[in-house]
Amino acid sequence: MTRAAAPRVWLLDANLLIALTHASHIHHGEAHAWFEQVGKRRWVSCALTQLAFVRLTSNPRVVGESISPAQAMEALASMTAHAAHEYWADAPEPQRLPTLNSVAVVGHRQVTDAYLLGLAVLRGQCLATLDRGLLTFAQASGLAAHIELVSARPPVQEPATRYRAPRKARRG
Repeated sequence: MTRAAAPRVWLLDANLLIALTHASHIHHGEAHAWFEQVGKRRWVSCALTQLAFVRLTSNPRVVGESISPAQAMEALASMTAHAAHEYWADAPEPQRLPTLNSVAVVGHRQVTDAYLLGLAVLRGQCLATLDRGLLTFAQASGLAAHIELVSARPPVQEPATRYRAPRKARRG
């Protein structure tokens, strides 16, 4: 007798949450299409993604309008009231996640991405994102099966060193 695989659960990163809640976001349509097809079955957030959502949504440079943190919290509350939403409250200490110790983490901009990917991997689930660089990081770490890239847009040119192990300096 074989056991059925557990249903896939998607941890939505902050950029995907923003795309879902802001009609002016460049990926709003794609985010909603994905959510209607896939994400609405069962999705999760955690303290890190929720705080990033509030921080970024209340930054007018990010969303193009002036929204207070209180208004961002209201938008978050509305979204997390969704019947298929679950909150992952028991997040592990960062040092428990091998993704943060990976040689693929070469810069400060990857730390949060590596943590979220590690959290999804630890729970046997998937991180849903609009960030192609995060897919590249997951591939370099052998964890691409735990990433759901939502955007179908052509790749954005990433800096060549962003998700690769640094080369050793030549001695000469």
